[in-house]
Amino acid sequence: MPNGTQIPADTGAKRTVISIDAMGGDHGPAAVVAGLVLSAAELPLAQFILHGDSAQLTPLLARHDSLTGRVDLRHADRVVTMEDKPSQVMRHGQGTSMFSTIDSVKNGEATVAVSCGNTGALMAVSMLRLRKLPGVNRPAIACYWPSRNPSGYNVMLDVGADHSVLKNVDIAGHQDTLFADAGHSLFQQCRISGSVDFIFGAGTAFFEDCDIVSRFRPGKERQGYIAVPSTLQTQKHGLIFDRCRLLREKEIPDASVALGRAWRPGKQFSDGKYGDPAVLGSAVFLSCWMDAHIDPKGWDAMAYTARDGQRVMLQPEIARLYEY
Repeated sequence: MPNGTQIPADTGAKRTVISIDAMGGDHGPAAVVAGLVLSAAELPLAQFILHGDSAQLTPLLARHDSLTGRVDLRHADRVVTMEDKPSQVMRHGQGTSMFSTIDSVKNGEATVAVSCGNTGALMAVSMLRLRKLPGVNRPAIACYWPSRNPSGYNVMLDVGADHSVLKNVDIAGHQDTLFADAGHSLFQQCRISGSVDFIFGAGTAFFEDCDIVSRFRPGKERQGYIAVPSTLQTQKHGLIFDRCRLLREKEIPDASVALGRAWRPGKQFSDGKYGDPAVLGSAVFLSCWMDAHIDPKGWDAMAYTARDGQRVMLQPEIARLYEY
C-alpha cells in the first residue's frame, strides 16, 4: 500500500504526474525535496510521486504546506549508489527508489521519471523497464549546451557516449573549463580557453591542431595550469595534445603557467575519504608550439590527502606527465 497522500482522481484538467527518485544525487533527499517545492510552484497543475525512505522524507515534506495533497510518498528500502554497476542494478535493483521511480511510468501512474542518481544505472533500468520508442535504435543522454541562438541554448545528445568528436568548437571558461572524465574524445581544430586546471578528468582525450589559450588572473604569480589528468593507473592514455598551440592573453607574464599538475582526487572508501591510490594521471604534449608564458620546468606538484590523513604532494615525476 503506498504511503502518504494519494494523488486525486483526474478532474479533466490537463495535468502531469512526475515520478521522482528522492534518494539519488550527491546532496541527499533534502535537496531533492527543495527542488520539488520549486517545481510545484512553477507547475501548479502537476502532481508528484516521491520514492525513497519514508522515515527521512515524511518530516521533509511536512515542512512545506504547498505540497499538501500533491505528493504521493512511496517507501523504498534500498538506494542505487553512484558506485553500483548498471548491470548489477538491472539484475538486483528491485526495491530501490530508482527502480520504483521508473516503474511508476511503466505502470501508467506517471508521465515522466526524474533521478539525479547513477546515470548509467538510470539509463539501463529505463531501457529494461520502459523499452525504446519505435524507430529509436539507441537512446541518448541529453544536456543543454550554451548557444547564441534566440533560446540561448541547444540540446546536445549523447553527452554520455563512449566516443565523441568535436571540431571547430570554441570552449571558454576559467577554472575547470573542460571536464573530459570518461570515454574517448577527439578535439580537432578547437579553441579551449581557461586559467586553473582548465582541461582535466579521467577520460582519454586527443587534442589535434587546437589552440590552448591561458587566461589572465589578476594578482596571481602562478597564472594557471593547463592539463590536470586523473587517469586510472590501469588506463594507458589520458590527455594527449598533438601539434597544438599553447597561447596566452596579453597580460600573462612569461614563465607563469604550468603545463599542468598531478591530480589524485579524493574518494570515499569504507575506512574514510582520501586520495584515490588507483589514480595516476597521464598527459603528454607532442610537437606543440608553446609561447613564453609556459614555465620552463613544465609541471607542478599537487597536494592530496593520504589514507593516514596526512597531506602529501604528488610530484610530477611520479605521475605520467610528459612533453616531446
